[in-house]
Amino acid sequence: MVEPAVAPPAAPADKWGERLPRRLGLISAIAVVAGSTIGSGIFRNPAVIASRIDTLPLFASGWILGAVIALAGALTFAELATMFPRTGGVYVYIREGFGRAPAFLFGWAELLIIRPAAYGAVSIVSAEYFWRLLGRDETAAFLGPVNVSQAVAIVFILIVATVNYRGIQLGAIIQNTSAGLKISALVILILLGLVLSPRPDAVLPATVEPHVRSGLATLSALAWRWFRSSGLTTDSPT
Repeated sequence: MVEPAVAPPAAPADKWGERLPRRLGLISAIAVVAGSTIGSGIFRNPAVIASRIDTLPLFASGWILGAVIALAGALTFAELATMFPRTGGVYVYIREGFGRAPAFLFGWAELLIIRPAAYGAVSIVSAEYFWRLLGRDETAAFLGPVNVSQAVAIVFILIVATVNYRGIQLGAIIQNTSAGLKISALVILILLGLVLSPRPDAVLPATVEPHVRSGLATLSALAWRWFRSSGLTTDSPT
């Protein structure tokens, strides 16, 4: 006697009614967060800040304090995501905390200002390093007021847009790969810095007063950490 087919259990109803399907696994989700946090600026800003600071403890303290601030922000977002597991991210948190009008304004600012500015900054840095890797002048003219770095940055943005259009699975593969490459590059740079660091008594030439240079460098480090932890920049293609 043939047993009747048993229908699979129905998926639990969406309590909130506004949740997108979950297509990413744990590894891909971690890669998205890591890739969004570790931006292209990390390969440029430390050198600029280190050139304007006097001592290693002060340089390190700025980044450590910034890391603590970023960790506090990450824990805050984790708690908010647990309280309001809805699609929309920061928009939902602002709507629940301050009302629909501020959330509406944030949504449009995110669409027209915050994300475009972030993508532009990230793509420009990537394009400049691309031309430096080839040994070319990244400021050379290309077409009218547009230089070669800006032209390549446009191409990079179009590539990322195409990847997102093709689907989340392809985006996850590229995101996982790029996040792994960035983390590997940072590990290699740290190891090279420990191995090839200059002698302890080496002092960089001063261009401004030491206390002014140190204060500006520390503020720059904290400002960049806030810029990264506030979600105003992202490298994630998903």
